[in-house]
Amino acid sequence: FEHNFYERQYRKSLDIRNAKYKANRHSDKVKTMEEFYETKRYSPTEEILQWGNVYTPEEDLPDKETYNKMVEDYIIWLNDWSNDNGGHLHILNCTNHFEEATPHTQLRYIWDWTDENGVTWCEQDKAMELAGLELPEPEKPKGQHNNRDMTFTSMCRTKWQDIVESYGFEVERKALDSAYHLSKPQFIRQQIAKQKAQQEAKEKALKEREEHVN
Repeated sequence: FEHNFYERQYRKSLDIRNAKYKANRHSDKVKTMEEFYETKRYSPTEEILQWGNVYTPEEDLPDKETYNKMVEDYIIWLNDWSNDNGGHLHILNCTNHFEEATPHTQLRYIWDWTDENGVTWCEQDKAMELAGLELPEPEKPKGQHNNRDMTFTSMCRTKWQDIVESYGFEVERKALDSAYHLSKPQFIRQQIAKQKAQQEAKEKALKEREEHVN
């Protein structure tokens, strides 16, 4: 499906790119549609949606029906946002996974914009700019740590958190210092497990010393 979408949407712009490369004697830069699709700069973006982690008790996780509704709400919001801001974002694929400990979603989408000649270009930053997304720090130069994708990601994360909370699940909105970003109950359980392991290690060492003395 994604290959067919690329062929319909970006064939004309790719032919224009390739013609320019050939005219400037840069045939090494000419790409097939397959190569264009696989190029990191032009390949679809994959976003992961999830609530909970390996430390979350199974009984606290959303059931399949609830999780599907949560994702559906998110997809509707994302489509509406795109349509309200120029239609520059296209969702290509969305798959929910329930076979692992925590339900999660792989969401794939692509950004583009159309010029005055009706040619559609697969260019994320330009499309984001036309969609009205600002830099996180507009007064500073655009770069790796100051780009529109950061603004978009932050917006999406907040919306997903809002949706999760609307279904009655708690959300830790502020990133924790813990490497695993645990919630308070999860952190407590982890510390109890660590203390138990330390106590068992001490008892084992004591037993070994007693056996050595005997």
